[in-house]
Amino acid sequence: MKIVSFSCKKKLRKLLNRECNQTIRPVNKRTYKVGEKLKLVWKQRAKRNCKNCLRDCQSRGMDINTKCSQFDNIIGLVELTDIIPSEILIDEISNFKIKINSNEQPLTRKELKKLAKKDGFENIWNFIRWFDKHYDLKIPKKFRILRWKWISKNKTKH
Repeated sequence: MKIVSFSCKKKLRKLLNRECNQTIRPVNKRTYKVGEKLKLVWKQRAKRNCKNCLRDCQSRGMDINTKCSQFDNIIGLVELTDIIPSEILIDEISNFKIKINSNEQPLTRKELKKLAKKDGFENIWNFIRWFDKHYDLKIPKKFRILRWKWISKNKTKH
């Protein structure tokens, strides 16, 4: 089972509450198929200490660098329902464009707002800032929108 790791704190609560049902990832060698099951995790490569744990246990907050035997960073299991090719770029400071499936027309503001919300962001501007910071969108980049349905959820308290 493939793992998809998240580290954006702005999205964590929405992922844990199942309000987020997609992620946008750059195109790379990794392949995905509709119907494939994925494990969603929080900070896959981070140290296994309380600071990076999703569990709400008694040791929480004592010494965040202590390795925990009950460490849990699994957000949940999902099944892919859609894989949508897209292109993201910023023409100017205030002109953010996303093209889906090679359409000539970029998404409207309303469509962009809906996409940002599905991706777990509160608003368009947080969405744009995060993507530009991580991918420098002055040069158009190819992405895939991965959408899913939840199969199971992490059992820890949120």
